[in-house]
Amino acid sequence: MNKIVILISSAFLLISVKSFSQDGFPNNVVKELNYEVHGAYKRSVKKTQFNNAKLLSDVISGYPSNWINSYVSVEILGTCAGKVIKAVTPNDKLSAEQKNILNSVDLATNIVINVKYNSKDPITNTIEKNDMHVEMTIVPETEAEFVGGENQLIKYLKNNSISKLPTKKHDNFNGAVIKFTINENGEVINAKATQKWGDLKTDQLLIDLIENMPKWKPAINSNGTKVKQDFVFSVGTGGC
Repeated sequence: MNKIVILISSAFLLISVKSFSQDGFPNNVVKELNYEVHGAYKRSVKKTQFNNAKLLSDVISGYPSNWINSYVSVEILGTCAGKVIKAVTPNDKLSAEQKNILNSVDLATNIVINVKYNSKDPITNTIEKNDMHVEMTIVPETEAEFVGGENQLIKYLKNNSISKLPTKKHDNFNGAVIKFTINENGEVINAKATQKWGDLKTDQLLIDLIENMPKWKPAINSNGTKVKQDFVFSVGTGGC
């Protein structure tokens, strides 16, 4: 049985595995740092995108229907009012229960879609059983935004940290990752390191950098309500 997983993963940071780079600098010297801030999810979707959904292809962008010879089952799971609920159909036509899940799923939770289907091998013409797994995170209709936009955000982060970071890397250096939340007032809360730089002083410096950011424009739901939104900040070396 083949299993296909559709996910969009975040691209993080690479370090050299050589003793010296091509320009002659020792590998343990930090020459350039990459800064990135993005939503804390792999694949995002807004609930309004489900308003007129009738088929699975209306829910999943780029849905590979040409892979499928026949369906076994289509399962949709979502968290509604804190409770995980699911509904199953025998094909790609959405049931009333599945539509209800899509329209009532909680913000910042995942919609999970599991598809069991049969496909025909183009060479042998034999029928094969397959699984498809899709996860999408529900994000606000208007996402939180740093005042001035992404370029100004990266500029702020660099200007307030780059001269303070170590110039040498330790043996297992992979950069640092800080997860944080922008609350309904546009303020940073719950900043914590999910991947550490490697020394306590630098880790705390990066957390302070995030916690002391200027206010953002908060996220707004489709009904006009200001809501929280989670983000990830990563910093590390870029290339040899």
